[in-house]
Amino acid sequence: MKKTVFRVAQKIRDIGQPVWSVKLGRYTVWQYLSRLYYSLPMAPQSVHLPWGHTLWFPKGFSSRLEYLAGNYEPELTQLVKERVRQGMTVVDGGANIGYYTLLFSHLVGASGTVYAFEPDPSMYQALLKNISENALTNVKAYEYALGRTSGVASFIAEGGVSSRLSTETQLSDQLITVQIDALDNLLQSAESIDFVKLDVEGAEIECLEGMRNIIQRNPDISVVLEVNLNWLRLEANALFSRLEAFGFEEIYAIEPRIHVESGKEMSNILDSLAAQRKYVFNLLCTRR
Repeated sequence: MKKTVFRVAQKIRDIGQPVWSVKLGRYTVWQYLSRLYYSLPMAPQSVHLPWGHTLWFPKGFSSRLEYLAGNYEPELTQLVKERVRQGMTVVDGGANIGYYTLLFSHLVGASGTVYAFEPDPSMYQALLKNISENALTNVKAYEYALGRTSGVASFIAEGGVSSRLSTETQLSDQLITVQIDALDNLLQSAESIDFVKLDVEGAEIECLEGMRNIIQRNPDISVVLEVNLNWLRLEANALFSRLEAFGFEEIYAIEPRIHVESGKEMSNILDSLAAQRKYVFNLLCTRR
């Protein structure tokens, strides 16, 4: 019954998208309404996941509807279940509150390891809570942004799913400084890396640049890139060419379920998704 109610709420949100998406200051209309509801004592503060873990939401977290409806990123969730196995070493880059970290932990088991990275301070604390509350012993969490080199970077901390690295210099209460590093530096001691998920809001290529050694020494590696058309810094042809240059021979668009074999095909996919107002999708990249 509860899931039906939340699915109805999703429909209302999707039908009224043009209105809900209007930004009033820091947040959209929908985000303001969501934050208001989820601040009430009656609002659900956690959800029980199908594989047995509990996902806890931080205060004011406005992006919980899909979790509560039981259909958060179903295509990517299914692909992860098919590809991640016991004993693997997995990287969750841009872990947010930890949905995929929990799923990875369950799938790799006691003989595997999950490295989770999240630079947004409030999301990182929520990630730590979810790791602790579920007593996960195979997860190592780090408050880092991933990129090409080591140092510090400007970061827009929205406390939700759209936090991202920024080149903005204008001061705001959302703009903070975070530690940034390359996976090649952070995981030098890891013998192998089997699966990497990167949800980094426009910094995909920089992250791949920072893990060239990992890609080269792991021929069976799978890398999932979340592509957000709002923050994508490359044209479709350039994106396809860069992925090929990293040594990826197979590129698969997960949600449209299309094997991408050229820059033109990549461009067609991006245009089609934009026309449907679907601005976020995932690419699975493998070396063979």
